[in-house]
Amino acid sequence: MMHCVVALNICRGFVGLIGAIMVIVGVVKTDGDYDNLGKTESNIGSFFFFGGWILFTISVGLLNETATSYVLSKKTLLSFLGALFVMFTASKSQFVMYKKDQKLMRMFLIGFMLAWAVLAYAIAYSTMHAQPNYLKLVIALIGAVGVIAGMIFQMKYRKRGFEFIETGTPSVGNVYSPGLPLFTGGWLLLALANALV
Repeated sequence: MMHCVVALNICRGFVGLIGAIMVIVGVVKTDGDYDNLGKTESNIGSFFFFGGWILFTISVGLLNETATSYVLSKKTLLSFLGALFVMFTASKSQFVMYKKDQKLMRMFLIGFMLAWAVLAYAIAYSTMHAQPNYLKLVIALIGAVGVIAGMIFQMKYRKRGFEFIETGTPSVGNVYSPGLPLFTGGWLLLALANALV
């Protein structure tokens, strides 16, 4: 039994890390193609983004209890739904911003923040214990804040970011913004929280 739990935790941590890295690569590729080439769709970027999210969702749902029981529990369901909700809102975030509908944007941002909170709680809940692991929760919340802050900084400094939305003209851009380090660090913290028992 103990060997199964250890193996499952190692598997969950590894799959989650691969998923996180794939999401980062997907976002960088998609944003780069749009900023530099004006391409609204990036097949490679989308593959990495959605593939990474699917892997991360699976890893969050791989609970210790499934080592001996393959029943879809409430914890597993919460984990899957939390991750899927964030994936959906993240994939639609730029589309909503470019619509320039302030009311829709506010509603979307509230849902986006709540989705990340649900995902952080789902990660904290993905444990063999009856109660959530609050260390996992804190790390996951810090990671979620890092991801969101990174996205905001990226939109502020990228060529087709906030300025482009307002004026319709691409800006010079700044590749040395804190956006990507915050985004990457946030995802690595999420993967770390997910890997903890």
